[in-house]
Amino acid sequence: MIEAEGFRTRNRYCQTRGTHQASETGKVLRIFTNDLTASAQEIADLYKRRWAIELFFRWVKQTLKISHFLGTSENAVRIQIAVALIAFVLLRLAHDANRIVESPLAFARLIHANLMHRRPIAELLRPPSSTKPQQPVFDFGASATRADHRRRARRACAASRKAA
Repeated sequence: MIEAEGFRTRNRYCQTRGTHQASETGKVLRIFTNDLTASAQEIADLYKRRWAIELFFRWVKQTLKISHFLGTSENAVRIQIAVALIAFVLLRLAHDANRIVESPLAFARLIHANLMHRRPIAELLRPPSSTKPQQPVFDFGASATRADHRRRARRACAASRKAA
């Protein structure tokens, strides 16, 4: 139940109207608006919707770790929120399925730290095994350095001078 009492002020810069509203919790809110035609109930409903949007964006920033939006269009913001929600849900599902750490935050940090490692989730807490790397390692031996190449070239040149 919202009780509203309206008043209007008029000065040479702007026309405003303020309302005093008592919410269900007993708090009295004082809201100012420049919409002089809307009723106090309509203003209160608009304020509630606006506050719900503010709470949603606070949740997005805190939970989905979106500090700023990369795009400015509505479509770009929607896509970024959708991708963050998908990542959030996948992390929660993987955490619930594996339970290798207690908190979802610790699980997200563990996944972030091991994102490029090809290991099962259950083995992420164990140190990596010392198996052969999946990428071939090239070993050219002792003659792989430039100095060694120069040394061999000098010896070959000296040997060809002796022979001549």
